[in-house]
Amino acid sequence: MPTILHTRGLTLVETLASLACAGVAISVFSGAAMMLRQGSGEDASKAHMAALFQSHEQYAKSNNGKQWCAHLDNFGAGGAGGCNSYVALYPCPPQQVAGTDANGATWGFWLGGGNCGSLPGNCGNWSAYLPSSMAWTDGWFGSWKMINVRSFHDYVDGRFYDETFYAPNDTAVYAAAAPQFSNPAEFAYPPTQMVWSSYAMSMSAMWHPDVFRGPAQGGYQNPYNFPAAYTRQDLSAAAFPELKSLMFERNWNQSPPASNQHYNLSAASRPVTLFYDGRVGNIPNLVAVIDDARIRQQSNDNLWCRNSPAGGAGFFGQYSGYPIDNTYTSHSVLTTRGILGRDVLDTRCRVGGFELALLFGNWGGTAPDIVLDGTVNGYDLTRVLDCWGGCSE
Repeated sequence: MPTILHTRGLTLVETLASLACAGVAISVFSGAAMMLRQGSGEDASKAHMAALFQSHEQYAKSNNGKQWCAHLDNFGAGGAGGCNSYVALYPCPPQQVAGTDANGATWGFWLGGGNCGSLPGNCGNWSAYLPSSMAWTDGWFGSWKMINVRSFHDYVDGRFYDETFYAPNDTAVYAAAAPQFSNPAEFAYPPTQMVWSSYAMSMSAMWHPDVFRGPAQGGYQNPYNFPAAYTRQDLSAAAFPELKSLMFERNWNQSPPASNQHYNLSAASRPVTLFYDGRVGNIPNLVAVIDDARIRQQSNDNLWCRNSPAGGAGFFGQYSGYPIDNTYTSHSVLTTRGILGRDVLDTRCRVGGFELALLFGNWGGTAPDIVLDGTVNGYDLTRVLDCWGGCSE
């Protein structure tokens, strides 16, 4: 007797509500356990990343070498009509499915209508298939944050809430997801909302490299006017695999002032990062800031794109008082040239003597002016000392 799957499309309201997942605080662990987790959480996160790289390799082997994405190469064929034109003209694409719960209901961001027939949902869910909206107004929603959906979690452990997707130091997110870690079902809808992975894909690397072009090439190119923008990239296509992030912790997890803060809120943040060569380390934000200043001084280029819809302030930079220490970076999210770019200039994972020597070598000048007050001075020195050290390999 065939199994009947009860389908349900996540509504747009539910989609947007899921962005606030880390706001749910569930008291699962004792205080002592949480202190222990802070001490070992970074190492656990690095182990998760190493395991996830193996899943990325398996996915690529099964998908003609392509890295994971939720869109197809021809998504730009709909032109100005976007999703509605696409589903009317082309075969229905693979659906963005979260998973099937213990009651047999399958949850997903369904595209209904056109060649997608009577599936629930509609083109209001199109944004779940694209890498990102590139807009802070909807939380930069998109597939770059959705690595724990079925199309990828089938290469991990077959479950949306597998513990591998969650960083212990991402405390609010981890606590919200933890009750489902032992649930054998592929998916479970918690009492309040979905809990996305602690890890995100490098959003820029999910687009064609000519979307986030450098200044000399004309800068950002709107993918809606550029059909080839949706061309998925090979996992092996990185031009600087040891310097380009594949995945990274999307929140500030190492000694943050509060939970659920974006990874680029401060120069002191140093997200655990998986690079395209399989190496797992950290990108200290201060290193990314200084490296970006160096490349701008040397070549009038930049490591992350300044003229995307996010503008010169970058990822969530439009918020008042953001970042908290005036050190802007959008590495990994807005990397210039995407998969062909670099997020840092070398493999160092800590702030140390190099940054100090660079600072003193340019004292009184303008580069690298870390705090953007017009001069390399004591304020910049204070920032370097505040971020000194910070990770081990």
